[in-house]
Amino acid sequence: MRRRRREHSIEAEIPTSSTGDIAFLLIIFFVVTASFAVTKGLAFNLPPDDPPQSTEGKESVLIEIQGDGSIVVDCRPMEAEAILDYLEPKLLRNPGKPIVLYAHPGAKYQDLVAAYEWLYRVPDRGLDDPRISIPTPDDLADYVRIFGFDPFAAHCGG
Repeated sequence: MRRRRREHSIEAEIPTSSTGDIAFLLIIFFVVTASFAVTKGLAFNLPPDDPPQSTEGKESVLIEIQGDGSIVVDCRPMEAEAILDYLEPKLLRNPGKPIVLYAHPGAKYQDLVAAYEWLYRVPDRGLDDPRISIPTPDDLADYVRIFGFDPFAAHCGG
């Protein structure tokens, strides 16, 4: 018997109805499994892991920036240019002497930065980098909460 060929032939085609679903699932898979670099940001030079030094018996140098822009160093009015001359003998005797740079409420930020820039010139005189501390309003509020008084209010007997 002779087979007869059909007159209607079926065209060969690839089923693509689920291709969109598969592509969507692959996108979700790669988004979920991708790892992103979270460590981008500012690089900080942190101090070495030296044991903390005791400041007992060490008097710090207090540099105050008043609301009018004037500078008071250890209860003495002083020009910014004279800060280094005042600090040099103190830092020669004790290179680790702490320096507290405090800006009173109402002081301009530029006055604080100008005083800090003068302190930044200490190594130019052959001295070690100074240990500068700038208390924030939160630090001051914590101190008042813990000890019950403001350490910068009328400390010069005035």
